[in-house]
Amino acid sequence: MKNSKLFLAFMTLSLFLIFTACSHNDEEVMVDSIVGNWTFSEATADVIESNKPEYNNLIGAFVAERGRKDNNNSFLVFTEDGKVTSGYSNEIGTSIASYTFKNDILTIIDEEFTANIPASIDGNKLYLYVDYADEFNNLELDELLKLGIRDISLSTKAEKAIVKLTFIK
Repeated sequence: MKNSKLFLAFMTLSLFLIFTACSHNDEEVMVDSIVGNWTFSEATADVIESNKPEYNNLIGAFVAERGRKDNNNSFLVFTEDGKVTSGYSNEIGTSIASYTFKNDILTIIDEEFTANIPASIDGNKLYLYVDYADEFNNLELDELLKLGIRDISLSTKAEKAIVKLTFIK
């Protein structure tokens, strides 16, 4: 009987230690961390909404190309101390700012501005979702015609022109 109680106590203690050892702190486990070096890879149209849906494919092609041109050869380096360095591999000069990454929002804080960018990480890929609606909406008539948009009244407006920028670690 005494051995049974001792065995039961030992098993209870063993199970307690096993389950305690398996617990973890979410702050310590960072499988998909933003910290590291990221290089631009791709820009694709993600969400395109306009007042003239028949032009959404043309708008999407334009903003995806603009995203590629704006980010070609770009890189981002996020450090554990909350700093981000950005630049282009083919140019001299970089920019350093502070950042936070919480709840799928990347906040970049500089002396002159603060930007909140929807973002996500999947393994070695960082996705930034940037709205290019203003870039499209500010095009001149000749630029719209080159895209194939035949709205000479300039009334075609993008409400959303989200480009998914992909960076690889």
